[in-house]
Amino acid sequence: MTKNRLRIRVALVTIAFAIGVAIAARDGRNDGDFAALILVAVMFAAAAADFIIHKRERRS
Repeated sequence: MTKNRLRIRVALVTIAFAIGVAIAARDGRNDGDFAALILVAVMFAAAAADFIIHKRERRS
């Protein structure tokens, strides 16, 4: 894993976690299922972006 890819992965996971925490804090007084669903969706998007970056690195 290259240094840039590692930095991008850490940034994506950090952003996903921050978004999830913000939504959970906002939605904390209500049912937390929606916040958990958003967190999972954002983490999936981060994993998909990481996969695309990995594919592009292998091609070049």
